[in-house]
Amino acid sequence: VEQSGGRLRVRTHPETGTTFTILLPASSAIAVDRVPAEAPVPAMGIVHVDGRGTVLVAEDEAVLRAIAERALRKAGYTVLLADSGEQAVRMATDHAASIDLLFTDIVMPGIHGIALAKSMRATRPGIRVLITSGYTQDDVVRRGVDMGETPFLAKPYTPSGLVAAVEAALA
Repeated sequence: VEQSGGRLRVRTHPETGTTFTILLPASSAIAVDRVPAEAPVPAMGIVHVDGRGTVLVAEDEAVLRAIAERALRKAGYTVLLADSGEQAVRMATDHAASIDLLFTDIVMPGIHGIALAKSMRATRPGIRVLITSGYTQDDVVRRGVDMGETPFLAKPYTPSGLVAAVEAALA
């Protein structure tokens, strides 16, 4: 809410409950319909000769992990899921086959996404990385996070937007 220029007010009263008031700034932008998470994911083209690859998703939010898994599997990818940077490192160590792409949130407890990407690139040369965050890319850079040339996908994203970003990162 604050990242969007708004405010959050919480009022709690014993015996009566809690009220959350969310105040967001007005916008002159025209609203557009969002694609529901259940919408089918369109084929976005061939990435590898066989049209598939393995994506390691490192995301601490269970709902977002599930959305990413469903979208990427429907698009033909093999998906490995990790709920933390530490688990992603363990999975990559235990997974003997190739991992084509690491899709990771920047902000996670423990090992954050940028450190995870550096670790993965050191142990798996050639792995591609796609970073995501609820913060804007400019905000991430202003906070001193050096993403280099790593592609960035802003949250919230649609399943088809995720598949397109993964394919672009692998191209």
